[in-house]
Amino acid sequence: MAEPTKTEGSMERLTCGSGTRSSLGEISSVGLNQDGSCIVVIARRGFSILDVETCQPLYQEYFHACGGVVREVEMLFQTSLLALVGGTAESRGQLTMWNARARCSICTLKFSSDICAVRLNHRRAVVLLKTKVHIFDLKTMKSLLVVDRE
Repeated sequence: MAEPTKTEGSMERLTCGSGTRSSLGEISSVGLNQDGSCIVVIARRGFSILDVETCQPLYQEYFHACGGVVREVEMLFQTSLLALVGGTAESRGQLTMWNARARCSICTLKFSSDICAVRLNHRRAVVLLKTKVHIFDLKTMKSLLVVDRE
């Protein structure tokens, strides 16, 4: 497996086995997809998805191309379906379902409060707000259930 070399906190200095570099800026968040096969790296100017085994970039997007700053990216296993949570004060309650292959928005949902977390499986999208949990059918994004947490 390739050993990454990096200077802490900067994607500009992140180098994996092949010497691939990115210019997304300082890293703000890192996560894994459900099966641990991909790393999602969110930085100042965009996000990247890397293969865990090879450290090769699978996908990269700049925020201006996907509608604005993103603070959370949830990837459905190894598919091209991504859930993007807005990262500005105005968009913290906005969820965009994104097709990474086609580089386009599938749908956008706006909530009255900030989104705390999003989780996906093959059938459902779960959106956690401070006081509610919304469960959606993943294929249609129709609301199935809203649970009040208060």
